[in-house]
Amino acid sequence: MTMPNERMRALSWGRDFLELLAEEQKLDPAIREQARSLLPTYPRLDQLARLVADDALCLSADAAVAIRRAYMHFMRLNRDDGCSDVVLCTRLLTMRHFPGTEDIDRWSRPVPGFRLSDWLWLEGRYK
Repeated sequence: MTMPNERMRALSWGRDFLELLAEEQKLDPAIREQARSLLPTYPRLDQLARLVADDALCLSADAAVAIRRAYMHFMRLNRDDGCSDVVLCTRLLTMRHFPGTEDIDRWSRPVPGFRLSDWLWLEGRYK
C-alpha cells in the first residue's frame, strides 16, 4: 500500500526524472522535447507542499494534466528510445508509487469530504 508521503516523493521524483530526460543526450530528441515541454506546468515540490499546507481540495488543472502526461511519457519509455540502464532504473524507482491515471483524474477535481492532504503528505508526517 502506498503511503501519502511516498506519493509526494514520487511526484517530486517525477519532476527530477523529467529534468533528467530533458538533458539526456543519448535519448531520442522527441523524448527530450516532450520532457522539456512538461516541465513548465509540472508542479515543483514547494508548490505541492503549498497545496497541502493550504488544505486545497484538488490539484490545479494544469498540474493534473502535466502529471498525467508525465505518467504516460514515463510508461512509453524503453531501451529502443536510447534509454540507458540509469534512465530505466530511475523510471522504475519513480514509478513505484507514482499515481496512475485514475488517481490523477480523481485528484484533479473537488470531491465532497476529500482534501488533497488526504492523498499527499510531506516527508516525516505519519498518521
